[in-house]
Amino acid sequence: MGGKVRDYPRTGIPAYLIVDPGQQTVTLLSEPGNDRYRLREDAVFGESVHIPAPFGFVLDTTGLLPYRPAGRAAGLRTEPGGPWPQCAAASQSGPTPTETSSGARRS
Repeated sequence: MGGKVRDYPRTGIPAYLIVDPGQQTVTLLSEPGNDRYRLREDAVFGESVHIPAPFGFVLDTTGLLPYRPAGRAAGLRTEPGGPWPQCAAASQSGPTPTETSSGARRS
């Protein structure tokens, strides 16, 4: 770890939280001193992380979503220029932003 992990404790930032949705992990660095963080807490999605003062709360990670490579997550299309999320409600409930209610395309 480089830049931020080195610079943040030097400037007195009390905690640095790193969420990695690809690995489904959370890392909390805290207690800055001597140009580094002295404590490190690692957790996996689903575990709680105790965020220290001055914030002072428990982070529940059960709601964090894992990263899925493009095209593998539900609702993603993989076409030239894609992938992009598809809004099922919009496609079922009315015209897309580039269509009129008659289905004609806008320019």
